[in-house]
Amino acid sequence: MAGADRFTITFKGKGGHGALPQQTKDPVVMAGQAIVELQQVVSRRINPLQPAVLSIGKIEGGNAFNVIPDTTSLTGTVRILDKEVQDEVIDEMHKILKGITISYDADYELDYVKGYPPVVNHAKEAEYYLENANEIPGVIGYEEVDPIMGGEDFAYYLEERPGTFFFTGAQIEGHAYPHHHPKFDFDERALSTAAKALIHGYKKYQEDHK
Repeated sequence: MAGADRFTITFKGKGGHGALPQQTKDPVVMAGQAIVELQQVVSRRINPLQPAVLSIGKIEGGNAFNVIPDTTSLTGTVRILDKEVQDEVIDEMHKILKGITISYDADYELDYVKGYPPVVNHAKEAEYYLENANEIPGVIGYEEVDPIMGGEDFAYYLEERPGTFFFTGAQIEGHAYPHHHPKFDFDERALSTAAKALIHGYKKYQEDHK
């Protein structure tokens, strides 16, 4: 799974009346331009063989329909599988934001918070778990999945100790709503299966490493 970061960009302009835009430094326009240009970070500035995501989920600025505000902010997330790409993304974001604000004779602030690191399974431990998966009560099969760009704090454990992270299938047949969807639900029998998988993994490892 991916490293999951959060950022907030604040454009610092000069507000004024919407009927007199020439007297302002419009941060709303700057934000709109940034939304488009920041997509180039992933599509044109990062090696396409290195997965990365940059998404903006929140725009905030202004209180009235006819007033240009002093500031406008964008809040979003960056997801990466390689920490070196993380530094590249931050650097490229600064280049774009500087270019935009210089052209408007304005300024910006980038508050970038590095969140969970990428979840990187250790090959030996992952293979060991897969070899013994069919012995776990309730497990009817398993498969290796491609990396996904969601974040997970289990990454901190794997930075300190060898181990592996796995998902437990819990989808209700005919109810394929994803996480964060208002209709999301899951088959609660998966909780028992997941617990058995953890206990079995622990006991099996102890038996094989006496």
